[in-house]
Amino acid sequence: EECIAYEIPTFRLGGRVLVSFAAWANHCAFYAGSSPVELHKDELKAYDTRKGTIRFQPDSPLSTTLVRKLVKTQIAARAAADAER
Repeated sequence: EECIAYEIPTFRLGGRVLVSFAAWANHCAFYAGSSPVELHKDELKAYDTRKGTIRFQPDSPLSTTLVRKLVKTQIAARAAADAER
């Protein structure tokens, strides 16, 4: 589900934030969650990462393939966490 959360475009799954993205003055950012960023850190070496955030320049965007991997990883991490509850 598309929405605005924390004043930025966001996708929710099951009523909870899944991923978000934004364009700032000096960079763009994709907020994928800490698990996807950690699991795909080798593929993200070219980008500035912190916890669940990936920063990049508009002229060097994340590939569609990488975004799909990050989202699928976040969905799987969410499902695993829900299963433990």
